Amino acid sequence: MSNTLKPRLAEAVKNAMRAKDTARLGTLRFLLAAVKQKEVDERLELDDAAVTAIIEKQVKQRRESIAAFEQAGRAETAAQEQAELAVLQEFLPQAASAEEVDAAIQAAMAEIAAQGLSGGPAMGKIMGLLKTRLAGRADMAAVSAQVKARLA
Repeated sequence: MSNTLKPRLAEAVKNAMRAKDTARLGTLRFLLAAVKQKEVDERLELDDAAVTAIIEKQVKQRRESIAAFEQAGRAETAAQEQAELAVLQEFLPQAASAEEVDAAIQAAMAEIAAQGLSGGPAMGKIMGLLKTRLAGRADMAAVSAQVKARLA
């Protein structure tokens, strides 16, 4: 996989600086810092798949924060997190359609059923397959809920 995501992030940071867009700049800098931290920790240059995984983690954190802030009645803070989420999602691959997600779940379940697994052990194997196939293209929490419903 080519390394096109990190230069895109760096360019987006420069553009945000030029535009004096402090909210966007803060989000992008935080994301770049997370990427650089991972590179330092693991002592290697991250490829697009690894950067996408970091972005997915950040997106998941934002979604959880938004839910928590809305539940606590902190709409202003939730709106700020929503803005950060929008910036992060710009760098994820095009989202998979419901049909694509459905087909991927169907295929993964068929593969695991062919191995003779069912129930709880199958859930982990199916999600492992789907995580690689739908990386950055689907909300894995929603996919997990769909798989769980089908296994029940």
